[in-house]
Amino acid sequence: MRGPGVFAVLLFLVVGVTLALRKPAKIRPQPARDKLDDTVFHWSQRDPVSVRDVLRSVSVMGATGSSKTAGAGAFLMRSLLAYTRSGGIIHGAKPEDLERFRDMFAKAGRAADLLVFSPRSGACCNYLDFISRELGGDAREVTKFLVVVKEGMRGGDNSGGGEMGNFWELAQEEQLNHSVVAIRLAEKKVRVKSLRDFISGAALNPAQLDDPKWRDGYHNNVLRTAHANCKNRIDAMDLDAATQFWTRRYPNLAEKTRSCIDFGCLNLLSNYDLGIVRRMISEESNFSPLDTLKGRWIYCDMAPAEHGPSGGIVNMGLKYLAQRMILRRSFTPGEFIHVIFADEAQEFVNSFDSQYLAQCRSHGGCMIYMSQSLPSYYGAASLKGESGKHQAQALLSNFGTKIFHALGDVESARWAAELVGRERKIMYGGSTQPAELFDELMGLTRFSGSFSEQMQYIIEPQQFLKGRTGGPMNDFKADAIVVKSAEPFSHGTNVLFTTFSQR
Repeated sequence: MRGPGVFAVLLFLVVGVTLALRKPAKIRPQPARDKLDDTVFHWSQRDPVSVRDVLRSVSVMGATGSSKTAGAGAFLMRSLLAYTRSGGIIHGAKPEDLERFRDMFAKAGRAADLLVFSPRSGACCNYLDFISRELGGDAREVTKFLVVVKEGMRGGDNSGGGEMGNFWELAQEEQLNHSVVAIRLAEKKVRVKSLRDFISGAALNPAQLDDPKWRDGYHNNVLRTAHANCKNRIDAMDLDAATQFWTRRYPNLAEKTRSCIDFGCLNLLSNYDLGIVRRMISEESNFSPLDTLKGRWIYCDMAPAEHGPSGGIVNMGLKYLAQRMILRRSFTPGEFIHVIFADEAQEFVNSFDSQYLAQCRSHGGCMIYMSQSLPSYYGAASLKGESGKHQAQALLSNFGTKIFHALGDVESARWAAELVGRERKIMYGGSTQPAELFDELMGLTRFSGSFSEQMQYIIEPQQFLKGRTGGPMNDFKADAIVVKSAEPFSHGTNVLFTTFSQR
């Protein structure tokens, strides 16, 4: 074998040996797809909405009759039901809404996932028991719950009472906290009746502390049992502060001051222990907000418009329990997401919502709030006085997606336009000067042009006041403007004009 043949053999051997000695290439595993990127629905073919996007929370705003409920609201709810790893709480704004939601759940094949919480359903969740035992809340947590839920009973009075109002609220909060400390240690379970009996049985003056009848009474027995059950340093310090309050400070209060504080506390507690409210939230539980972490939806059929303060207590309490539950949760992508869904949201908003919205996304929670306008939030009973405007704006700023159906007031329209922002626009102008008779006869004019650069709205406020509002005359179509925070849509801006079908 000579010439090219030898060369070919040698080349073959060299290549073969090289390939044999070469380490096999490592196949790099492809990163697992993040379940937060799963698509829940689409704004358009090029704009999917992922679980991550939904967890940024959604605000829907539109005037009465703008189809925000039957348009964006119904679309969002249907989309969430189609995403089977979802659960949450629905606050019923009107009695007739229940059948509409039942129909949506049935069409989504999730009728069994809907639990109706109403005076007629027989469902009961003991709120205080849930927060103190299921969530492991301490006395301060239980007291905070009572104070936040109280916001739902203001009956539209958002004045706050000024400095004196703050004094009475702080005094009542302190008294409630010292009561919860003692009851929780003595009875292992916080009950409304126990709190009421404990406060009512307190010594009214220093001399009564030595009265044998008082010493054998319920109040002193609770303190005595609490001390016997105290097992750690933290409880010991809390109980010592409570004992100091009830045996030294409270008996020495001025009678009028003490009576006012007592009245506020006992009046608050009585709302939890009367009529249908007692049966729904103070007796033995047969369901729990924890059920929503397994794909169940709780429909709270206690519209404040129908049930007044009782509806406020039940709704506010359930929502706050869910919020605290979610913030204590360690969320892993792929687990059930938790949604708080509320139409007429101004009826259900509380002072804790802003804090919750700022943190809930990383815990797998979100909120969908629908209301008529910015002033609707300003007028919420739970947002007090002038500061209520700042609380409302802080709340709305935390919604990652805002949907605007046709608005009904200029203030909300301007606010929406400011969200979109402004851009530089060149404004052209000109004027004509008076001409002499000869110039006019010859068709000559004296015109001077001008232009200027100004910052103008990208979308003018009046655009947010327009749009189809559904119904037969509009082929059941309702127009809306969607505004996203931070991330733009596929066309490069953070604004999308869309249409929802009411069918």
